Amino acid sequence: MAKHPIKFIGFDQIYLALTISPLLMTKAFSSLIKKHRVADFSNVFVFCLFALLVDGCATPVGINPVDIQTGYQLNTESALSAGQPSEASKTVLRRNGLMDRFNTEPATVLAELHAGLKPTDDEDKLFALAELSLLHGQNTGDHAYFLASTVYAWSILFPGDAGVVQLKASDPRFRLAYDLYNQALALGLADPGEKDQGEFEVHLKPGDYKLPFGKLHITMDESGLSWGGYQLERFVSTTSLKVRGLRNRYRTPGLGASIAASIATGKAAAKIIGSERLGPRTKVPVSAILRLEHARVNLANGQISGRLEVYAADQTTTVTVDSQQQPIESDPSAALAFQLNDSPLYAMEIAGFLRGGLFSGTVPKDRAQDGLFTLHPYRPGKIPVVLVHGTGSSPARWAEMINELEGDSRIREKYQIWVFLYDSGNLIPYSAGRLRGALMNALHEFDPDGKDRATTHGSHRPQSGWIIDQVDCD
Repeated sequence: MAKHPIKFIGFDQIYLALTISPLLMTKAFSSLIKKHRVADFSNVFVFCLFALLVDGCATPVGINPVDIQTGYQLNTESALSAGQPSEASKTVLRRNGLMDRFNTEPATVLAELHAGLKPTDDEDKLFALAELSLLHGQNTGDHAYFLASTVYAWSILFPGDAGVVQLKASDPRFRLAYDLYNQALALGLADPGEKDQGEFEVHLKPGDYKLPFGKLHITMDESGLSWGGYQLERFVSTTSLKVRGLRNRYRTPGLGASIAASIATGKAAAKIIGSERLGPRTKVPVSAILRLEHARVNLANGQISGRLEVYAADQTTTVTVDSQQQPIESDPSAALAFQLNDSPLYAMEIAGFLRGGLFSGTVPKDRAQDGLFTLHPYRPGKIPVVLVHGTGSSPARWAEMINELEGDSRIREKYQIWVFLYDSGNLIPYSAGRLRGALMNALHEFDPDGKDRATTHGSHRPQSGWIIDQVDCD
């Protein structure tokens, strides 16, 4: 039996054909099969693998050009924006060989990362813990991980005795740490039975809360739970509320969970001048801050303590933490839109024009019966801007104007907005007389001695400091 010499396929002979076109590659392969014997199966396998790599026209390491929007999204995606870990957190997982395990056993991976934290610094791992804990809390509904994210994020921003802030202001993780803290705090204090999507209530209560690595003990500063003489209640997070009907959404970024709070029904709990002129459906933009004590140092022993504080946006705008002034997060536009959502005022506008006494009949007995209301507790020194609606209308039609005026800090610091509610079906002279009487009543209530030069100039009559405007129904 004649023996045929064994010849290996010459890769150098077909490389040019492979790079020219798939057709030439096929012809070259067929030709070589006819002319030569293949040494063994492994040689064929290597050839096929080589052909596939060359035909793919892509090197193992390279780039894929994308548009600027896609590129920005790739560089800024996070647990908050995309429901995926940021690249910074993924890097920590990869460097510790935990990327695949996080997908299958996230709780175990988080425990290992926590156990490996250094006593100080270690910001890369600390940030990953903050973000990944929030993501795991979203995926499982376990609020202990939201609170853990709160503690980790606070430790990044305010390390206290453990050192100084390591992240630079230009580091995108720095601002994201604020957002993680704010969001995680609201979610961590929400009712575990409620869904963490859409409108949800934040329960601001002291007590002991479970952490994946220990316990969180919270006390309550109740001084911030009253506003204009009323107790604040039903705290709803504004971060998951989409505002409609307003041209702009004015929001102040900073520290704290942004919340819209309701005022208690009934009479004011404290005797505050002007409390009866605050609308019963008022929603107050407030922020909740959990001030943690030595959180970074106590991560090792798992015993964390903190005090819950509440700040109304129209009363306090900054807070001091570790001897540094921090702006307080607030979302007044969302609170205004929430207040007017499903408001009965819209449905009563035409009816109030056709039927006299309808508006006045809806005002609770514990509120001012002359129809003049303030949007905030009275502030001496601020000039009143009185908004009067037109025929077949209501104060709700001033929402856009109110949002724009209060969205400008220069106007907000100098003026205070009041609104006048009346039955537009009455004769104009009659309504004008009621407005004048209401203004005089308010003036005597707020400034009986005539000392506030924003409203009077040594007289008990409205002067040029008052700004009064009126609008007709569209």
